Amino acid sequence: MNIVLTGYRGTGKSAVARLLAKKLGWQSLSLDAMIVQQEGGTITEIVDARGWNYFRDAESTCIAGLAGHDRKIVDTGGGAILRPQNVQALRQNGLVFWLKACPETIVARIKNSAARPALTQGKTFIEEIDEVLRERTPLYHAAADFEIDTDGKALEKIADDILHYFTCIAEPAPPGLTPPERSRYLRQMLISGWGLQGQERLRSATVFIAGAGGLGCPAALYLAAAGVGTIRLCDFGLVEASNLNRQILYTEADIGKEKALRAAEALKRVNPHVTVEPLFEKIDDASIERLAGSADLMLDCLDNFETRHVLNRFAVRKSMPLVHAGIEGLAGQLSFIHPPHTPCLFCMFAGSPPAGRIFPVAGVTPGIIGTAQAAAALKWLTGIGSTLQGELLVWDVAIMEFQKIPIAKNKNCPVCGHTS
Repeated sequence: MNIVLTGYRGTGKSAVARLLAKKLGWQSLSLDAMIVQQEGGTITEIVDARGWNYFRDAESTCIAGLAGHDRKIVDTGGGAILRPQNVQALRQNGLVFWLKACPETIVARIKNSAARPALTQGKTFIEEIDEVLRERTPLYHAAADFEIDTDGKALEKIADDILHYFTCIAEPAPPGLTPPERSRYLRQMLISGWGLQGQERLRSATVFIAGAGGLGCPAALYLAAAGVGTIRLCDFGLVEASNLNRQILYTEADIGKEKALRAAEALKRVNPHVTVEPLFEKIDDASIERLAGSADLMLDCLDNFETRHVLNRFAVRKSMPLVHAGIEGLAGQLSFIHPPHTPCLFCMFAGSPPAGRIFPVAGVTPGIIGTAQAAAALKWLTGIGSTLQGELLVWDVAIMEFQKIPIAKNKNCPVCGHTS
């Protein structure tokens, strides 16, 4: 497979092609240089003598000749995408990257370059760039597999971005990641720092979710969709009619049935490539080791602090990350607890409010906070971004505002104080 660079003059195609060739050990091919060598004259001389149509014909001939090439960096001229047959030929065995830049950047980059034949008549240099860009932008967009903005970026960064995308498509997948999975997860693997390696880490991970209710449903849904290999979903409750405004994995047909089992069945329909283990059990100090001991990460999707503190004590004992969340009404909270590096849940909330109270909740509240829990878990498992260590994120939908509240470790905490 080839890497094809397209875009207007001044977007860095030639320089990036040389850098990519060096990084990969591949050959760099410049279509303009091939035409010049083939015709025995500069582009200006060719166009002045025979016109743009002749030049475009020569360009199409060179592109057609690339059909048998592999592992090449192809630097195309800015007008190569004007003919559909060129685009088809370039994409036949290549990934096309459109290097973009705003008109001001292009003017600054090429204003002192050697003269080229005009593409328009009766236009100034700047007017020509603006007009041609407007005409070609839809064609660049349609031809490209990926679009790379080069404004304000160093060549090294541009090349690395291209290599990241190319690797996600063309590099052999780690053992176990099947072609259907690779296609399924492509968009998230394109995220910088995620890639094939991050996806394999997800595939190998086990996440324990305590609670399959308002928080647990969206959290489990997005972890399953993202390809977390094993999800252990624990809930000792049955589906009730009053759950259905927020617990999105259930329907009226599920009322009276075990939440963990029905949720697991729904998640398998979302992604058959993951393993979902339903656990219809009560979480307490006696059972937590058996239920969550093999997990890489725990999610607190519970509705009572008594059981939350069971998770917290276990997290401290095992130095296991715990993503805490809680909601009520139109407000929610989230934190990433990782003993001994962060305050534990007892440092934040020492008491246990009475359980069993029926509290108000709009479905969107656990939907957003539960999704945020999944995001925190995915970031930690793939190793991208930062976590809410030592912070409590509070969201209030009534005023549409997020706040981060710093949380310090309690040196006298009876749960984690001895780990300081």
